[in-house]
Amino acid sequence: MRGAFNFGVLVAFNRHGIKSGFFDNYIGTSAGAYNMVYFMTDQVPMGFKVWEELLIDNFVSYRRGKPQFNIEYLRKMLTEDAPLDFKKIRKAKQKAFLPLSNPETCDADYFCLNTYPDILDLMLINAEPPFLAKPNIIYGKHYYDGGITALIPLEKAKQLGSGEIWVVCNTPAGYRRKSWKYWLSAALTFRKPGLRKLLLSRPKRENALRREIEESKKFIVIRPEKALPISWISRDKKKVKQALELGIEAAEKVLKERGY
Repeated sequence: MRGAFNFGVLVAFNRHGIKSGFFDNYIGTSAGAYNMVYFMTDQVPMGFKVWEELLIDNFVSYRRGKPQFNIEYLRKMLTEDAPLDFKKIRKAKQKAFLPLSNPETCDADYFCLNTYPDILDLMLINAEPPFLAKPNIIYGKHYYDGGITALIPLEKAKQLGSGEIWVVCNTPAGYRRKSWKYWLSAALTFRKPGLRKLLLSRPKRENALRREIEESKKFIVIRPEKALPISWISRDKKKVKQALELGIEAAEKVLKERGY
């Protein structure tokens, strides 16, 4: 649900006349992938409806104190309630990439949405929390959500030879993943050795990327000034709306500095 901040950034882009054709490539992970496709198909109002109305009430629920994620609702949302223009993704000149985590290599493999046989299926795999999901098989390989290995898909952006890289983070500068939390999580996944390896490798990998973003002057970074007032499984509409507004404000500030 922290992805509401990221979508707020894209709302601000849209208001400033920055449309899908502004960027050559898009790379989105987890909630970022959903934000990405609504922006690159010029369906920002539809994406706003997703965050303001649809997702909060229908995706996350609780049973016996544990969060439940309604993946089938996402299917309905993407095809009926806020239908995504899949044909436009196919025809787009801009390429959209989505990472998934490979437990064999402990790395991210990137899939091009424009050419993948079933865009919807790939989107839904990307939304399954790894702690609760079985690995998905694609082309004979097992995969989990890309957020474990490429929450910040910076490496792919650099591989594409991008002259200008815009990075949208929903955490403030200085934020770092705590290794002990992933040691604890890994201990709970002893029956999934591949997932366990992925979890143990996440903090070091991700924190290195966070340091690179903060220390380098090569990237245009949009992020909140302080921690967002929302959890990743929040169902509080007021806080989701607040995260959206904070994303808009953060983007407005950067766009103003750059003369947009």
